[in-house]
Amino acid sequence: MKESIRALHFADLHLGTENYGKTDPETGRSSREKDFLNRLDEIVAASLDCDLVIFSGDAFKDREPTPTQLSEFGKRIKNMADRRPVILLVGNHDMPGNPNAANSLDIFQSLETPNVIVGNRPDGQVVHTPSGDVFIAWMPYPMKNRLATIDALQGATIDKMRRRMRTWVTDTFNDLSSTAEQHDMPRVFTGHFSVDTAEFGSERMVTLGDDVPVYLDALKESAFDYVALGHIHKFQDLNKSGYPAVVYSGSPERVDFGEANQPKGYVIVDLKRGGTSYKFVPLNARPFTVINANLTDEPDPTVAAISLIRDADPSSSSVVKLNVSISESNADSLDINAIKSAFAFSYFTISKKVDRADRMRLGDVDIETMTTREILEQYWTAKGKDESDIERLANLAIEIIGDHK
Repeated sequence: MKESIRALHFADLHLGTENYGKTDPETGRSSREKDFLNRLDEIVAASLDCDLVIFSGDAFKDREPTPTQLSEFGKRIKNMADRRPVILLVGNHDMPGNPNAANSLDIFQSLETPNVIVGNRPDGQVVHTPSGDVFIAWMPYPMKNRLATIDALQGATIDKMRRRMRTWVTDTFNDLSSTAEQHDMPRVFTGHFSVDTAEFGSERMVTLGDDVPVYLDALKESAFDYVALGHIHKFQDLNKSGYPAVVYSGSPERVDFGEANQPKGYVIVDLKRGGTSYKFVPLNARPFTVINANLTDEPDPTVAAISLIRDADPSSSSVVKLNVSISESNADSLDINAIKSAFAFSYFTISKKVDRADRMRLGDVDIETMTTREILEQYWTAKGKDESDIERLANLAIEIIGDHK
């Protein structure tokens, strides 16, 4: 057996996300779908040097992936599983609303795909890898409608439900930790949930109200050598000064501008009983760039905006957002079409905030040149919402109405 067992930890792929993409006229599919599959291909290539792959949940954007998305994801998982065991944990985006219905990853279990373990309920087992055995325990996302059947949670108020859910999750984790102690080998836990000390990103708006954060102390004081987490899109180690590492791998690809400055990647873990170490490996995620332009006093705001964008020098592969502040007297001089046509970015959007004392009228904006998303962003900008809130609200609205143009 090798001195250590090499594992690859990743999470939150969200395949099917189409934010800031264009429709390919030949395939009819979003250009952004290719971004997410490219990141997964990079992960598959990296797994060739690994003994184990741990996926910590949220394979797809929502609970009903298309047959194409299932096929593309399945081919890549099988590629990895042909050479090593793969753990597929079920995240909240993978779960159907009906607690009795199958989730989007159960197909691997139904087909008894060799070397693939689907974590659709809390459990654990010894996993045989090319370099030795590992005990792996897992916990999928603790969805309220699935836990409500537990006797202790029936008839509870929302507040009591949250407290009891947290207790149930913590007790279940402690039971898995006690089981891990019985195995003299490297021990790994993977879960899909939030932790009380974690730093949320743009996913906060989607999970708000449903999340029941687990206390970090419970994870730190366990028998595991590595805690592999999913659900939060920002890479972070919540136990930097201690052992075991409690790591969110983050998402492999950017979902929106709330993640513009976050590195995207996966984690390589060298598993060794009592001496596990890891490193974060960045991926070539599509760059997102935000440019703020105050054009209030500019004699020619269009020329000024183009100059600011050129000075910022985003790469041609970037998704670029220009936030414009402009006076009411200058607003009509801003030629949005001219600005957009001056560049050939992967995707380019403009949000215009007009400074005025009276209420903004719809006629002040050239609606014909704007996408649905841009109109929504324009509306919330006028309402004085913060940039981060606008991003999250727009994502939710687009997901609800199903219009990605």
